[in-house]
Formats: sequence, structure tokens, C-alpha cells
Amino acid sequence: MNRSLNNLLQLRTRQLGLSLSDVAERAGMTRAYLHRLAVGGTANPGIMTLQRLATALQVPASAIYRVFTNTLACPQAAAMRHEGLPTSDGGAGPQDVLVFVADVTVPDHTVFLPGERFTKTWALQNAGSVAWNGRRLVRADDELVISLRNAHGQLQPLLDSHLDSLGRSVAVPTTLPGQLVELSVEFAAPLENCSVASIWRLEDAQGRPCFGPRCFLQAVVTVIGG
Repeated sequence: MNRSLNNLLQLRTRQLGLSLSDVAERAGMTRAYLHRLAVGGTANPGIMTLQRLATALQVPASAIYRVFTNTLACPQAAAMRHEGLPTSDGGAGPQDVLVFVADVTVPDHTVFLPGERFTKTWALQNAGSVAWNGRRLVRADDELVISLRNAHGQLQPLLDSHLDSLGRSVAVPTTLPGQLVELSVEFAAPLENCSVASIWRLEDAQGRPCFGPRCFLQAVVTVIGG
């Protein structure tokens, strides 16, 4: 069973006062198909299917992607909250916790014209007991790719990582435990019609990932020419 999706479905249907049939109808799928998604019986749902399900549940599309997608650097779906464990490669300590709060601007699959520039802003919270000092938000497209496992267990890229940013890193201001911080990156949409992504992660002053490969931020947009 896909426990992450099943738990999310139970939570959101209860909060929204909807039945599974209501969610399925709003997502443009049958209740039987939604059930197969929840129990892991559908190996490779399409990206538009995931987008419609996110809309039906009134959650960011990234919350659904993180249930189904993998990064090439790790076997499990990325979590919205990742409590780091001590590692030899500079991973976060047990009291260093990041919580994704919201896409402040440019929700996933916002539509832009070819070549259009825009600013993506994420809101994060330092939910641990360690102050964030000297950290940076760094582009990680060279190492991480949003992908799905096919029926044979092989990872296949879900989106091209060709979304150009106007810089490769952003300084994270000192963020004390409990504080929220907003981080922004400027992008330029590709010149062709497509759906593209860019992947970012937090690194410490020595350039080491703070929370491991499963904790990342993403910008996903759709480009449609005029």
C-alpha cells in the first residue's frame, strides 16, 4: 500500500468533507483508479494525473510528487519534512529540522510564455533547535532528477531539468529555531513549449548537503507560446 498517499487522502477528505468518489470526480478519474493509486496498484501515473489529484485535494502539486517521485540519488520518495541524522558526508544533526511551508509564488505548473522571466519563492521553517548560519540554497540539477519508477522498477526522468536560473546559489539569512524564512530564485522560461523543473537544496558553509538527497525544493513550470 502507498501509505503516504493513503494517509494524505484520509486527512484531506476529512478536512474538506469529501468522499473518495468526490475526490476522484474532481480529479477526472474513476474511484477504482484512485483506489489503485492509494494501494500502489498503478505503477506509473502521468504527471497531469498527479497535478489533477493535487488540485482535487487542494494541496501543492509538490506534495503529490513527493509521494510518487524519486530522485536518482535515493530510492525513496522525498519527504516534505526531513529530520537529518549524523552522517559522514556532512548530513544534518538530529536536532536540525527543515519543514517546507509553502510555494509563496509560482505554484507548480504555473504557465509562462517562452523566455519569460519570473521569481520563485519558497517558505521554509527551521523546526529544529539549531540556528541556520552560513547556509546557501544551491541548484542541484546536475545531481538530482525528478523521476518515476516504471513497472520494471527502473527510474525514468519525469521532467527535464532545463529551467534556467539567473544564478546557481542564494544565501540563506541566519534563521533561528522556530523562524520562517523565504528564499527566492530568478528564472527564465525556455524558448520552447514544455514542462520543466529545477531542483535546489540547502548546503552548509562547507558546501555539504544539510539534509541529505531526499530533502529538496523544486520549481516546476509549463511553457506555452503565444
